[in-house]
Parts: sequence; C-alpha cells; structure tokens
Amino acid sequence: MDKLYSVNHVQVKENYIPEPLSHMSIWRDSLIYINTLLNMKDKKSYLDIGTYDGWLPLMLAEDGCDTYGVEWVCGLVMSARRYAAQRRIKNFRGICANWFDIEFDFKFDVASAYDVLECVPFVQVPRFVLKMERYASRILLSFNGNFSRSSQQWGATDALLYKLFENKKDFCIDVKPPRISTQDPLMFISYSVA
Repeated sequence: MDKLYSVNHVQVKENYIPEPLSHMSIWRDSLIYINTLLNMKDKKSYLDIGTYDGWLPLMLAEDGCDTYGVEWVCGLVMSARRYAAQRRIKNFRGICANWFDIEFDFKFDVASAYDVLECVPFVQVPRFVLKMERYASRILLSFNGNFSRSSQQWGATDALLYKLFENKKDFCIDVKPPRISTQDPLMFISYSVA
C-alpha cells in the first residue's frame, strides 16, 4: 500500500505526479486558468498561494513565466517538484509552508489565492490579503458563490467582498454561474496594488 500524506481532507500518494492539462476538463479549474491568463497579459512573474499540486503555476511556467507555488501540504509540493524535474521546468519553485510563515525579498507581478480565503479564519483574512499585497502588483482571488453546502469558516457575500476590496485600484468582481445545478457559482475578484 502506498504511504499517504494527510492534512484535513487532502491525501497524496507518495508517488503522485500532477497532470496539469487534466485540470482543463474541470469547470472551475478551466475558469481559474482563463482568469489568470487574462490578468497576466505581459506580466512575467506569478505566485500561487494554496497551489494544491501546482497545476496552475506549472502550466504558466511551461509558457515561460517565472512561477512560485506555495502549499502547506508537503506531499503536494513534492509531487509538483517531481513533475517540474521530469519536464525540465526550471522556472517553477514549489514551497511547502504556511503563507504567514514565509517571506520574499522581491515582488511578483501577479499573486493569486484561488479558493483559499474560505479556509482562513475570518479575523486573519485582512492580514492574509495585506501580505499578498506586499509581494504582488496584481491580486487575484476566487470564492465559492454558495457556502451553505460547505464547511468553510466564513461565507463571502457580495456585500462583504465589496466592503473588503471595493476601494482597490482596478477592482473587478465577476460571478460565473455554474454549468450544472450541483455546482456552486464561482466569484472572481481582481485588483491592482497602488
């Protein structure tokens, strides 16, 4: 039996290798990829917080972008590193850490935290986002549009999101309705750091 790494509900087989392109068949992931590409434009550096198995920064790295993926499940980070090594991707760095525990001595063009803030205690959300703003010129966030079926610690309503982010430069909120009734809508927020 394969050794498993486990944090909350995430279990990773020791020899797991991500398949970034397979994420394009997943409705949410394909929207996340498109949203990221639209916000990257001519930008060259990207930070993904809560990167899971690194699929998004790995895909951007294969297109020439300098990428970092931060994830607190070390098994997922190791699998992303194995994928990068097998494909000889030199411009991807996977970091196993809690976002609050790491520092950089440079700034990224774009930083994202897709479906991550729902897992952060509400009182820590402003600190989480302020740290993102310290390290990036453009911020990308996403939220589940309906929290009633989930175990997140707080529910992001439109009103709360506007209160937190509406004064940001180039603020945009975009809601993508689900394709089928069992899916939740997906809410994107993007803005520039002044």
